[in-house]
Amino acid sequence: MKITQLIILLLVSCFLSCKYRTVKENITKMQSREIVFPDGVMRAVDHNRDTSLCIVGNNGHMKFVHYLDSIGCASCEVGKLYLWNDLIKELGSKVDFVFIFAPASAHIKQAINALKAYKSLHVVYIDESGVFGRLNTHIPQDFHYHSFLLDSTNRVTLVGNPTANEDVRKLLYEKVFNLQSAR
Repeated sequence: MKITQLIILLLVSCFLSCKYRTVKENITKMQSREIVFPDGVMRAVDHNRDTSLCIVGNNGHMKFVHYLDSIGCASCEVGKLYLWNDLIKELGSKVDFVFIFAPASAHIKQAINALKAYKSLHVVYIDESGVFGRLNTHIPQDFHYHSFLLDSTNRVTLVGNPTANEDVRKLLYEKVFNLQSAR
């Protein structure tokens, strides 16, 4: 009986250790290269407009990117955009919030219609051809890595969704104000 418990404990420890190592490796990989924004291939959509060929420029500001790839449900995510309102109101003068949705081609029209109907504070970039993901292969496919803070040179400084995790939210405020004061 004790040997079985010891084996189970050993396996659980190994699993947790491997998982921690994978998280650390993924974050290190994300930080190894700058995040590249495609020029002129994404549509900017909100309830007032639908503009093709919009560019997310490198204006030297910090950016918080929330990326939804083709695996996620874009129209479902539209309904969660309100969760970002407080952060945008509090940090919007210091951080550009960039929402990029890359829905599966069969769901693009549905996502655009949902964005137009939703009265949001946000512009969402629709990446119809998935070029953002192809330019940034160092971003893991796991959605846990699809929300991140970039410094003024588009390097990842924080990974995690501040609307889903209070610790990430606190770290975001800390990072923004530390990076801001370092300028």
